[in-house]
Amino acid sequence: MSYENHSSKKTKTVVKLLYILFLVFLIYFFYHKITLKIMDVFESNPTLYNDFLYFSSQIKNSTLEGLLYISILGALFFLAIPMEAIFIYYLSSTFHGAFFIIIIIVLGSLIGLSINYFLGWILGDKVLKKFFEKENYDKYKNYIDKYGGAVLVIGNIIPSPIEPLTLLYGSFNYNYNKFFVFALIGRIIKYTLLFIAFYFFWDQIIFFYEELLQKINPLNYINF
Repeated sequence: MSYENHSSKKTKTVVKLLYILFLVFLIYFFYHKITLKIMDVFESNPTLYNDFLYFSSQIKNSTLEGLLYISILGALFFLAIPMEAIFIYYLSSTFHGAFFIIIIIVLGSLIGLSINYFLGWILGDKVLKKFFEKENYDKYKNYIDKYGGAVLVIGNIIPSPIEPLTLLYGSFNYNYNKFFVFALIGRIIKYTLLFIAFYFFWDQIIFFYEELLQKINPLNYINF
């Protein structure tokens, strides 16, 4: 490969990365305005607005139904909701049993991750091929095929940008059954470990979370 061709490919890669960063910036910049527009649509439709108020009240009142809704939202690739903090909030401030809290939060997150997956599947690999050179596209697809399961499990255990990555699983046509099982394993391990930490070490970390628990409200993370 000549130096000119190599340099040209590097330049194209940098341009594409800058383009992606620019799109992310635009989404972030207009996010507030977009959510206000969505809220205007809700308010103009009494049925939609009543449904929104009902969902909001469930989240605000820390019901299991509200936890399901916020868990679905927290797993969507375009929202950044600290579900670990909300999980601790539910454990410490509600009468619901830990078992039911873990089941609901895992179920909701799997629904959200599945939405990401199928959105990626709808977009398809044609969109990805516009951002990657053929050899890079093949490299990432092979990586997902080979290590995708481990990435899903680990990415769902530790804090990571696994939610946006689940779009790629759909676009690369990664087997959905495997996707679901690996994501399920990761989420169960994550929240089981968090529960153990909460149950056995809460006295040691209560000072750190005390202020957080006083201020946290799941509705704060939905900018409607």
